[in-house]
Amino acid sequence: MKIQYGDVQNVENLVEYILVLIVDLKDHNVIFMSILVARVKISPTGPGLNASTFEPLISEILPTGSKIRQITEEPLAFGVFTVYSDIEFEDNPGALDVIEECINKLEQVSELETIAVSNTSTSTGEV
Repeated sequence: MKIQYGDVQNVENLVEYILVLIVDLKDHNVIFMSILVARVKISPTGPGLNASTFEPLISEILPTGSKIRQITEEPLAFGVFTVYSDIEFEDNPGALDVIEECINKLEQVSELETIAVSNTSTSTGEV
C-alpha cells in the first residue's frame, strides 16, 4: 500500500499498515527509547560564577548519552547568579540520580535542585 500526503479516504487501510509496521519493527529488534530533559537549578558557592563558568564544567562530567540542551542564569544580588540548566538524557533507571550526583560533586556547586523532568521525543535504534 502506498501512502500519499493528503490521502484520508482509506483510514482503515492505514491502521492495518501501521499495525503491520509495528509487528515488523518488533521482529527486527528495534527499540524505542524515550529522551528526557531535566531542568536543574544550581546555586553557586560564591559570586562571579555564572552560566558560562558552569557550562564546560558540567559538560565534562555528564555521563555518556547526556548533554546540556540549554543553560541560563538569573542574577540574584551582588554578583551572585542562579544557574538553570536543561540536561537531555535517555530514560534509563537511575539516570537522573547519576546526573545529579555528578553535578553535586563540583566544588563550585553549593546546592542543586531538580525543578522539572519532561519527555521530549522518541528515537529508535537497533539492538
